[in-house]
Amino acid sequence: MARHSVALAALGTALAVVAAACSTSSIRSTDVVTIHGTVQDGSGRGVAGRSVLVRKSLSTDELRGRMQRVLSSVELACVDSRPPSRCHRAHYLHVAKSGNDGSFRVVLKGQDTQTALGLSASTIEIAVNGDAPAGTLSGPSTSQAVDVQVTDLPLPPLRLWSALPSVDPTSPGAHVGWSPLPADAGASPLYRVLFDDGGGGLVWDSGPLQGRTSYDVDGRVLEDADGAVSVVATAETQVTKSADRLAFRTSRRHVRSAAGVPASRGKPCSVALAGAAPTAASPCGLTDGAFDRFALANILGPALGGPNAAGTAAAATVDLGEALSPTLIVVRGCPTTCAVDASSDGTTFAPAGTATRPDALLAATGNAPARYVRVSGRVPDLAALTELSVWTPTQARRPSPSNAVTLAPGTPHGQGGGDSGLETAAKLAAVVLLISVAAAGGFLLGRRRLAR
Repeated sequence: MARHSVALAALGTALAVVAAACSTSSIRSTDVVTIHGTVQDGSGRGVAGRSVLVRKSLSTDELRGRMQRVLSSVELACVDSRPPSRCHRAHYLHVAKSGNDGSFRVVLKGQDTQTALGLSASTIEIAVNGDAPAGTLSGPSTSQAVDVQVTDLPLPPLRLWSALPSVDPTSPGAHVGWSPLPADAGASPLYRVLFDDGGGGLVWDSGPLQGRTSYDVDGRVLEDADGAVSVVATAETQVTKSADRLAFRTSRRHVRSAAGVPASRGKPCSVALAGAAPTAASPCGLTDGAFDRFALANILGPALGGPNAAGTAAAATVDLGEALSPTLIVVRGCPTTCAVDASSDGTTFAPAGTATRPDALLAATGNAPARYVRVSGRVPDLAALTELSVWTPTQARRPSPSNAVTLAPGTPHGQGGGDSGLETAAKLAAVVLLISVAAAGGFLLGRRRLAR
């Protein structure tokens, strides 16, 4: 799997875009807008010489990736010491450096804080990074998203979260822990554990973890990823008539899964709309090990752009080549609800579970041997799928290098397909976004990474 994606890129969401669009701008296009604040380390001391990046909220194109559901505000990877090629300076309104006391000042035009028509306030994102500790792939990052409504906007300190995730590979699978966000960093912190492929392409998202400081992961969901784990925390504050959201990312700790690849890797698949003959997907994007792109976009594009996309049923079926005994099925990308069924002959299917969040685990132990595994839902749900993985007891583990924490296969409890109200809101926003993209551009995504 190519590893050219942005490190934890596209942490914005469709919800941020909707919120920004609904806020009428009180700034004139000719006004001069000043945004100022301070970069601080974990102890509250000013940090000099840090790059401060300022940009408008992520565009619809940038929100197409699977990370649109992460309820944070900015592409934190673009402030790393070695930013990905995707982070062109031209994408930013302003790039500044913090002074000796950590302070920074950014001057923008009023039109920079507005949407294209100049009627609504555009969300402005300010981000900064810290140095990478030993054993990590990048240092901590902090961002703030503000809906600018005043010409002089003081920000609370941009504090870098010094927590480093701990990984205990002796637990079933692995146990990830972290120190809580400082109480004065923001209210009601919401955590997520993110595993990426080393280049930033999302491999696994824990979903929202309210009030928790640990998470158990089954190593199989990471498959053959050699990458990193980090924790993202979001918190709310109020800044001078401007509702804003803070996003903190820990350093990205190097980890490697020893699970290997599932039995479904590289297997063929087909897609069918209700009442229509199936179409072979060649190659099958659902089983190629690329977790950060829409696997069926080319096939479902025309249907997604149709007038009744949300009401049209669709199904994708993977052929394992022989009858196997699944122990775990992993569904990635389904924004609402996707049913999973299994069959030995491709004709008679039995329920195997239901995916109710974008990264979902379905325990399949005890099910009858199956050659075919089918995932079904409405067209927008199927169009958002990125991978379908089927595990059996026979997959071989692989060794891990000494410089990475090994995450062995396991079956920790506390995972599954459930979700919270926040997750449901993100799902609905994702569906709205998918439909709007299809209507505007035909949903011609093709093979697309979060970034290149």
